[in-house]
Amino acid sequence: PFVRAMQTTFEILAELPLEPGPIQEADHVEYSDLSATIGLVGPERASLLLAADRQTAVDLTRRISGRDAEFQASLVADTLGEILNIIAGAAQRESALKFDFSLPVVVRGSQHEIIPFETFYGRKSVSTLPGGGVTLLLLRQAEST
Repeated sequence: PFVRAMQTTFEILAELPLEPGPIQEADHVEYSDLSATIGLVGPERASLLLAADRQTAVDLTRRISGRDAEFQASLVADTLGEILNIIAGAAQRESALKFDFSLPVVVRGSQHEIIPFETFYGRKSVSTLPGGGVTLLLLRQAEST
């Protein structure tokens, strides 16, 4: 439901039809300029992460808010966090799984590492936008021992 929710969210908010890229094993470190994470608590503990490069984050902000903003502006970070919040809510409405989710936490930093710890269902989805891309990862929290 998360990929479908992402597609719907981007089509409605940014008038951007997303074409999902290949579903891949998350077997390497990803890098991002801006990422937002939401914790999910339900049958399992997980995190939903949305990451974007600089230009894509700025372009999305302009498309959604109608305002130009520099990458460092809080509006850019807030936009990515709100997109993720909407994706999580939409996925919950479409899914038989019921879960609670946290407020989004946004990290900004040039090419910061997104370490794909044990991924939920062992998969990630990458969707490409014109001029850049966004990555959606659903990550399962490792069980404590």
